[in-house]
Amino acid sequence: MNLFLYCLFAVSISGRVFNIDTSEPLPAHIYLLELDRTFVCDSTGKFLIEDLRPDNYTIIASHIGFKEDTVSVDLKNFEHFSISIGLQIIPIPLEPVKVIEKKPFDSRIQISSGDEIQIIPGAIKDVFRAIQTLPGVSTPSDYLGLIYVRGGELYENLVYNDNLEIIAPYHYFGIGSAFNTDLIKEFELYDGVLPARYGDAISSVLSIKSKKPEGAISGSLGIDLLEAKYLYICPVNDYFSFVFSSKRNYLDVLLKNIGIVKDVLLPFYVDHQGRILISSPFGEFSISGLKSSEGMNIVSSFTEETLELKLDGSQNALGTDWNWGITNNTTISISTFYSDMNRELYGAIPQFENARTNEKIVKKKYCLNCATQSDFKILRFEAGGGYGKFKFLHQGQKIEDLLYGLKLFDYSLEVDTSDNYKFIYFSERFYTLKPLLCELGQRIDWSPLIKNPYFSPRIGFIYERNPRLYAGYGHHFQTPPFEYELQKPEPIYAKVLNLGLEYFFKEHYAAKLEYYQKIYHNLVKMGTAWFDNRGTGFASGFELFVKKYQNSGNFYWISYGFLSSNRPSPYDTENPEENYGEHKFNFLIYRKITKSLGVSLRVNLATGNYYYEVIGRKWQNERWMPVYAPERAKLPAYQRIDIEMQRQFYLWGFSGEFYIAILNLTNQRNIQGYLYNNDWTMRKAFYMMPRLPLLGLRLRF
Repeated sequence: MNLFLYCLFAVSISGRVFNIDTSEPLPAHIYLLELDRTFVCDSTGKFLIEDLRPDNYTIIASHIGFKEDTVSVDLKNFEHFSISIGLQIIPIPLEPVKVIEKKPFDSRIQISSGDEIQIIPGAIKDVFRAIQTLPGVSTPSDYLGLIYVRGGELYENLVYNDNLEIIAPYHYFGIGSAFNTDLIKEFELYDGVLPARYGDAISSVLSIKSKKPEGAISGSLGIDLLEAKYLYICPVNDYFSFVFSSKRNYLDVLLKNIGIVKDVLLPFYVDHQGRILISSPFGEFSISGLKSSEGMNIVSSFTEETLELKLDGSQNALGTDWNWGITNNTTISISTFYSDMNRELYGAIPQFENARTNEKIVKKKYCLNCATQSDFKILRFEAGGGYGKFKFLHQGQKIEDLLYGLKLFDYSLEVDTSDNYKFIYFSERFYTLKPLLCELGQRIDWSPLIKNPYFSPRIGFIYERNPRLYAGYGHHFQTPPFEYELQKPEPIYAKVLNLGLEYFFKEHYAAKLEYYQKIYHNLVKMGTAWFDNRGTGFASGFELFVKKYQNSGNFYWISYGFLSSNRPSPYDTENPEENYGEHKFNFLIYRKITKSLGVSLRVNLATGNYYYEVIGRKWQNERWMPVYAPERAKLPAYQRIDIEMQRQFYLWGFSGEFYIAILNLTNQRNIQGYLYNNDWTMRKAFYMMPRLPLLGLRLRF
């Protein structure tokens, strides 16, 4: 009879244990005091205890490096009880020199966790807008996620996602990126002397790493006033798992429904990402894919004239990656990728007498890469190579450049080019005399339409003590932008120098001071009759970056950068070279007010963007044409403050957060540029983002 009653009234208890600062799951130990039994959580932090008598119990949750927590539960009135337990980390002091010795030599700034993107106010949960808070990275507008690194142009950057090169990481105008930040585990920005394995880039390489399935099924749902997104991570078994992510913005729908349709961009985009991972005795194999579609329209009226532009675009990317550790010290990898982008922009522009315009851009690229790495105590060696094909098609007027306020350049492009390309590289890292580390690298590229190979040597030294000193020098080559119809294209290249110091102080603090210089050759400029790429220029500056790493959920960083540059513009025939200087300052802080409430603040100050001021007009080719000032003017200084509050919650075994952000808290009217009427006698300013509240909800399972 007692056994019957026990079976009839037995209850169970389940729960989840997590890091209360980062919400990461913990494979903790659950000790049931009354039964003197210990249970272990799985890799997702979940546990289940069955066949309990309906009674009072004391649960003690513990994990190495965390403060244990004791919870009392009453199971007398429950058949099943669910609970979430958050543990707080116990800081473990580390000798700074040990941290430094583990740091790779590559000159880079790393935001170690994708979770930091979620709490950067003003980043709008976007990886590129998060990068804009770093020194040396700038953007022309609040609305844009585009990044310009250390005086370089947009095309001087490369973006990889899980070793898959993405040739169109932004949607048009940079309104949003193609990546779901919930899927990002970490990312690294290389902005100095680039590692030899990276080529066809002068300014920077952004490498994004995605989360991998671990333990049980997990994922997230997110929605705010700008976009909705979904992430599903599924480990099927020990050998097979997959990830799927999808997001869609609906700012266009929101603005139309509230009656805002003029003088603003109305963009939409849909992005799908997926990855399949297979483990075997012969290494790990993965298949990654990205599919995007986008659209945009803008209507802007000026007196009786109306500017109308519409966009249709799509992107596809597919890649494979195989890594096999053939010995404890040596790994080989083979990867392939295919990536394409199609965009068509059409409409009417007043400056062209309301003529219908049409711009079409098609890019395609695919490649096979092979590499090997050997890592020993005194030497690390890496070598690899690749072969692929590149195609570029451009038709119509470059409407994008006209809208960015560059000098009017009325011509139509008809460019269709493609060719094979190939490369090989090697690098080795060794100690000359401890603690002085040396790295040598060489890369050889053969690019489309350029017959002769070009060599890219790199060398670097690092003193591995605290403070950490480093110096690097290298040559970076890149194929020129073919949309300028170069008659005799030559590879653009830059001689890059970096000198830096990193200092780790206290327990979670680090500071970095760096000087850089880039000397450009073969830049695209306007020749006497047409374009050529024989221009020269330079960019130099210094950066300061101070960061307090996450501890008990609190962190901050301060970044300051000064840039001085002198380089020709493809549109500039009167003054092909001018000196430009800019300052940029960012202060970001995140504080835990309570265990479940956090507040972040960002202050952004910068010098205004450069533009050409119209000082008159002239009658030419049976229409009015602008007369520009001989030198570029500068817009007023840029100022912006963003604030965000996040409230974590736990409901029915799920965790998540509700957040509210206010972008441009002080409603600063930062000028984007000026629009002119048809005869260039009137102008009006158009502004960047006004004060904008943003509400959102994120749910993890």
